[in-house]
Amino acid sequence: MSSREAAAALQVNLLGYRLRITGPEREIEALKGSLFSRCQEPPETEPHTVYRLEVVKGEFRVFETGRENSPLFHSKKLDDIFWDVEYALLCEALERNNDLIQIHGAAVERDGKALVFLGDSYVGKSTMTLHLVRLGYRFLSDEVILIDPASSRLKPFPRNLLVRQGALESDAILKQLREGRWRYNDKRGETKWLVDPVEVGAIDEPQEAVVERIYCLKRDEEAEPLLELLGPRVVIEEMLGQSFNNHLIQIATSSQTFRLRAPHGGVAWELLRTHLGLPEK
Repeated sequence: MSSREAAAALQVNLLGYRLRITGPEREIEALKGSLFSRCQEPPETEPHTVYRLEVVKGEFRVFETGRENSPLFHSKKLDDIFWDVEYALLCEALERNNDLIQIHGAAVERDGKALVFLGDSYVGKSTMTLHLVRLGYRFLSDEVILIDPASSRLKPFPRNLLVRQGALESDAILKQLREGRWRYNDKRGETKWLVDPVEVGAIDEPQEAVVERIYCLKRDEEAEPLLELLGPRVVIEEMLGQSFNNHLIQIATSSQTFRLRAPHGGVAWELLRTHLGLPEK
């Protein structure tokens, strides 16, 4: 059976880039609950790009209006379509904002001062972010840190947190965040849970913030856990995906910077909680 007629529409406005997706109501409703849900808007303003989602003989196909000779994405799994569309939306929005410094990492803020977490995947960035949001910090980003080079201030990036099931399973406090929330299997088969920061505790809208502290996370299951001061050069080298430039030097040299090493996110969180003087709860 083919569902060619668009019965519903979803529109996302991410950093000024508007993408509209039309398609069967059930699939569009599923995407509404997960695809950049914090920056969706009524499909009234003219979008930059329009995608059409079809379901043909059990296969999901996404076409771009004006380029409909072949689908942009196709899969028998809606999870795959989610990841493909989210990545395309993310890349296009960032490309249109390439005047901003873009760093892979996580960040929260309180009173206009930001804590930044850098490191590879699986080191605990999402764990740090979730715990701090739960304790009153405002969420800035869990994926892409955006910095205005003119002011060196961090800008909020309205993407929901995508947290690995392993990170939630290993933390008794965070484990409850799975209940009633969206989950997707990525293309490697790993389950990730989609968590809206507002549901965790980040009720106030985040504001632009100056970087107060940078933590470089490293996963090491053999060495003793530690949290120590670092020099700015090490921090610059940890700023993933960015070229060496004066803006990054300025941010690193004007902030307190630390190394945080632990066998997993739970131990890393205990070190950070003690370091920041936060209560156990």
